Amino acid sequence: MAQGEASVNKYGAHAQKLWQEWAPVSYAGIPDPEQFFSHLGQQAAQMMTELAPQIAGPGPAGESYREQAARLNAATLRAEHLVRAALLAPKRAQLARKIPMRD
Repeated sequence: MAQGEASVNKYGAHAQKLWQEWAPVSYAGIPDPEQFFSHLGQQAAQMMTELAPQIAGPGPAGESYREQAARLNAATLRAEHLVRAALLAPKRAQLARKIPMRD
């Protein structure tokens, strides 16, 4: 990859797949999908990084290693779910713009 080129992370790739399947007309209107979904994926990763610790909160006194790991993993999964729904999926207005079926 050349310097300055966008790289799509797993979140951007997930969003790109959703847009291609659910909102093909909107997807076709994106001038540079590689850059768009690279940026979107980076935003999603950043939001998850910030949100997961807030969801996890502080551990209770006497929390074991396993309990802490479970709490943190659950918070990470919840943050990922929230961000995927809020940021990565096409919005309702974009879903309505589908390619008409041809005979």
